[in-house]
Amino acid sequence: MNGYSWFLMFLFMKTAAGADVALQACSNLLVAEDDKCCDSLKIFKSLDEAEKECAKDSKEITCDYYKCILEKKGLLKGDTLDDEATKVFFAAVADEYPEEKGVVKKMEENCYNGKNKDFDLLDANCPILNFYICAYINALLECTSWKSMTQCRKISEDAKTCKVALSQYGIK
Repeated sequence: MNGYSWFLMFLFMKTAAGADVALQACSNLLVAEDDKCCDSLKIFKSLDEAEKECAKDSKEITCDYYKCILEKKGLLKGDTLDDEATKVFFAAVADEYPEEKGVVKKMEENCYNGKNKDFDLLDANCPILNFYICAYINALLECTSWKSMTQCRKISEDAKTCKVALSQYGIK
């Protein structure tokens, strides 16, 4: 399981009691090597250095860990997400990865300025984590290019199925 996927487990545990086939597809994403299969996840590369630095400060992945990452990227104003800095960050990511503009647009539409409320299933007291979860899930479910390896085709199919299942729960 990669560094981003751990939170999917908690999200789906909250929504998948008595999971059906569609939610099973969401669960399958938990063990997937999605960062090796989905090219769209490269947009998170700009966070790699901040993640390494923040991981030194904390052994646990907590709200403070994600606060540290977004703080190092200049996306916070105090303890809250800075909407203007977030717009600038998304614009920079879209410029760096023009083929991923649709994914970035989806993250912009759904993940900041109070729009990520669907994700406080994990921690209602940590809007920073909710933003991070929302951005990652949108990138994974909106993936523009999946590698053609067998394992990646399966993950791609599960992501499409999961996207439908989440929409049934009102999660964009």
